[in-house]
Amino acid sequence: MKKFMQLNTDGTAGHYKFEAETKPEWHPDIILVDITGMDPEPNEGDVWDGTSFFSPDSLKTTAELIAEKLSALAAYRYTKETDGITVSGATIKTDRESQALIAGAKLYSDLNEAVLIDWKAENSWVQINRTAIMAISQAVAAHVQACFSQERVHAEAISALTTAAEIAAYDITTGWPATM
Repeated sequence: MKKFMQLNTDGTAGHYKFEAETKPEWHPDIILVDITGMDPEPNEGDVWDGTSFFSPDSLKTTAELIAEKLSALAAYRYTKETDGITVSGATIKTDRESQALIAGAKLYSDLNEAVLIDWKAENSWVQINRTAIMAISQAVAAHVQACFSQERVHAEAISALTTAAEIAAYDITTGWPATM
């Protein structure tokens, strides 16, 4: 079985990779390249220079690669920030809506020290007092701040990288606070 790559209409990039016994007889405007045995095997989207394929990432500047890595880092931080935490054995959501509700409950308890707040937990209703909402609020705020602080550490390290290989190898998944 042979492997082929159909190029896009201008013949500059791999569009569709497939296997066939022999090279198909398609319209003459459709360009097929036999990729059987190419090492490494090209991927769809790789650039064709007329003799070989290469990754389009190799055409990007270091600044573009850093910008992409920083974007991936921000998305990763958001996921870690909003994954939730455990406080005194209780599961606490940390998505943006829950953060706002917790902050509002904390403010309400600051203004009304004796209040008991009805709170809908995962499986039941609970009443929480000012001490409990203070502990939850502080834990959520500390968690969110730790996520942003870790993002900053990674962002500063990424911004100092100077080669595409360093940027590609940089692991953004280390050092984050625990989540649920």
